[in-house]
Amino acid sequence: MDARTWRQRYFLNDRWFKNRDDLETNADDATDPPLAFLCVGGEGPALTPDVVTTGGVHCALMCQMAKDRGALIVALEHRFYGASQPTGDLSLQSLRFLSSTQALADAAALITSINAQYGGAMRWVSFGGSYPGMVASWLRLKFPHLVHAAVASSAPVQAQTEMRGYDEVVGDALAEADVGGSPACVDNVIKAFARVSDLLATPAGRSRLAASFHVCAIESEIPNVGPLQALANRAEFVSALTEVFPAQSNDPACGTPGCDIRAACDVMTGADGGADGGGGAGGGASTELERLARLSKMAFGGECVDVDHDSNVKHLASTELPTGWEDGAGDFERSWFWQTCTEFGFYQTCVDGSRCPFIVVPNAQTLDFNTEVCAKVFGNMSVAGVVDGAATRSNVRYGGWHPGSTRVLFPSGSVDPWR
Repeated sequence: MDARTWRQRYFLNDRWFKNRDDLETNADDATDPPLAFLCVGGEGPALTPDVVTTGGVHCALMCQMAKDRGALIVALEHRFYGASQPTGDLSLQSLRFLSSTQALADAAALITSINAQYGGAMRWVSFGGSYPGMVASWLRLKFPHLVHAAVASSAPVQAQTEMRGYDEVVGDALAEADVGGSPACVDNVIKAFARVSDLLATPAGRSRLAASFHVCAIESEIPNVGPLQALANRAEFVSALTEVFPAQSNDPACGTPGCDIRAACDVMTGADGGADGGGGAGGGASTELERLARLSKMAFGGECVDVDHDSNVKHLASTELPTGWEDGAGDFERSWFWQTCTEFGFYQTCVDGSRCPFIVVPNAQTLDFNTEVCAKVFGNMSVAGVVDGAATRSNVRYGGWHPGSTRVLFPSGSVDPWR
């Protein structure tokens, strides 16, 4: 038996809470227990105290509903993210304590504790989006005696090792007129990546791409060869370019250049009237590749594009907690990557035979490219024995598309690639 304990961070707001005394004075509510809302934390961004007042990026709708319904508001940070660090490092010995199953047990323990603190069982509704949405839904599935209902936004509950659908939905979004996309936009994106594919095939082309897209230099690169010589770096480059299209975070109210689908498509179709993105001569019409280069520079804010695969693997392999973790600061990519390798997969591929608009030849964003990193980062992890079976085990544990739970709402937007 392991009797060690650790401190898990949570936030609580009872400003609008109708407790048992309040309900006894209201005949309409007298038969119902008090209402409590739980905002489930996840892989990021970190929870801050305003999560239980405004909801922030995590649970804004929940907080508004709590004001209207008199609910207690609680937000729980996920173990191994933010300040909630059970062991003080991210070693393999420690990460064996990181899983969705253990996160569910943490939430159940907190609910039980708060019920006791407030005088008895309450009607709990769990809220979350993306991975926290998955956990919110599974709380209702696994602990129906504690959790009355759940709202699981954008929750990809069907784990899958290879997630081709992600970039296919991004492509569909770039063609969707309701969010500012168009067939011309997605067609130009396809043409731009076809040109990237052509240039990646030769040393001169790779040098041209590195200059046009402001690719970061790599200390270990061979002189006069450039950062895109290594195949793994080319895959990192293509992956970085796909991320300049903001389908997952599409926000029509954003105000920075290229920050939503409409703005990105305006660049890719030339509708924004911008200057050439890199290499156009004579002031003529820009090519699709030049427009992609310009959009990339907008997305990266003028910073160079990091394609150093070995450096990225080394970062994921570090077992030290990031600077400022005590205040919830820093990134916890290693923690989330561990969960993808051991539980969910979700590796976004763009390969021949899919509807992905970012295909290059030979295919760069492959399943093997993603899963091999699991073995590189976590040592002796068997890709065939662990990673390939992770999604299957999770779907057996939670039911995938057919969880069998009740009173769970799964809202999703049609341009959200996690739907």
